[in-house]
Amino acid sequence: MCCVRIFSPDRYAETRPPFSTGDKKHEFPDAFALESIRYWAIGQSRKVYVASQDTGMKEYCDEVAELVFIQTVDQFLDIAIREDQEAASKLRAVIDANQDSIEAFIEAEFPSLGFFVDDREGDVNDVSVSDIEIHAMSIVKLDGGIATVELDLTIKFVADVSYDDIEHGIYDSETKSLWTQQETGEWEREYYGSAVISVSQDEADPTKLVVKSFQINDGEDIALSYDDGWPYK
Repeated sequence: MCCVRIFSPDRYAETRPPFSTGDKKHEFPDAFALESIRYWAIGQSRKVYVASQDTGMKEYCDEVAELVFIQTVDQFLDIAIREDQEAASKLRAVIDANQDSIEAFIEAEFPSLGFFVDDREGDVNDVSVSDIEIHAMSIVKLDGGIATVELDLTIKFVADVSYDDIEHGIYDSETKSLWTQQETGEWEREYYGSAVISVSQDEADPTKLVVKSFQINDGEDIALSYDDGWPYK
């Protein structure tokens, strides 16, 4: 069974921060807290911000690499916002430079989404993308180097569809039902709207982009209408 070193007794004996020449026993809680946080930061390979007005805490943080001293939470928020903005700006440049890879990812993923014929009985058997145009991109969230990006885009595609030919159906007055034949065809359609992707920089090559996920149409299946008003049908 191992034990965790909480704080160095040398700091107490030598009156080193966070201990001072005053009543050192009242400074034990600070020492326990600071060194516990420090060793957690070492284990996680992270830096931790410590907000305090205490001089001893500041001097301790100045001595170690893992803790960054700030006086107020507002100061931390200012730092965090500034760092997020800088990180977002750098990542946005990588995103803009790798738009082709984003389009290639969407082209590969789009056909595997759900599609259905919404105005008659039918099935969408196969989908292939013919063109993608991204009109706008914006980073809406940045967390741990992973950016959530919202896209405004148009995806043109061809769907291989089988459907009931109700225009040439035969109505049976005795059974009061419509008898139809199944037809097949290729429908040229397009999706215009928003999509959300999550991306990060490639660890091996930060100039490259890794697309981690893709969602379109709020995760709902995409409806295909028999006659959507386009002249190409």
